Amino acid sequence: MKKIAITGGKGGTGKSTIATALSSDLSKENKVPIIYLSQTTKQYSPYDELELGAARDSGAIDEAADFVIGIWKDKNERNSSENAKAIQLQLGILKNRKGKLGRIDLTMIKRNLRISHL
Repeated sequence: MKKIAITGGKGGTGKSTIATALSSDLSKENKVPIIYLSQTTKQYSPYDELELGAARDSGAIDEAADFVIGIWKDKNERNSSENAKAIQLQLGILKNRKGKLGRIDLTMIKRNLRISHL
């Protein structure tokens, strides 16, 4: 396993671009997938349907990725009780170089964070 240290540069965007390029090369070299987790920018609420480019500093990641997946709360959750035992989610395939885009409905049980397809 290689450790990648990125130093210098201003702000996170330049570092994100370098990290994406290095990890993409590492992924191809070792034939293993890499999963990036990212927060969305402030313009999105937990109920907004996500789109490509919604993540912070995501330009390089969106460009290099074969697949981009987003998960957000279903709009119907806005009116649900905080005491509800489950949360309705949407999972969207936002980019897929090998096939179609789409969306599926999911349910997450709050107690154990178990997610299942409806």
